[in-house]
Amino acid sequence: MTAEELRQLVSDYEVQRQTLRNDLLHLHDELHAALPPDVWLEVLEVLNRKNQSIAADNAIIGSPQTTLSSLIRLTDVYHELVSETGITSENQERLKNISQQFEKLFNLREVPPKFRRNVA
Repeated sequence: MTAEELRQLVSDYEVQRQTLRNDLLHLHDELHAALPPDVWLEVLEVLNRKNQSIAADNAIIGSPQTTLSSLIRLTDVYHELVSETGITSENQERLKNISQQFEKLFNLREVPPKFRRNVA
């Protein structure tokens, strides 16, 4: 990939990210307008709890240090969830997300084949 192709990819990604962010904010405003204030406060509490879980369960693979840190953090969170209550219908989606993040940590598809031995 050339530097110009990389710049274009980054630019395209940023445009898509901004579009999705704006769409999400628009939906957020529509939901807020459609709900009574007391219900809206409950929705905000649920969204905040969900956002905290999502942030805690996200694998960061920007460097070897952050990858290892993510592996340790995700392992701890997974173990904590399962040892507290086992696998339940309430935590099943979160455990599935953590499993997908584990896959992200070990996915070498984006690494060129000639570098996979060194990277892996």
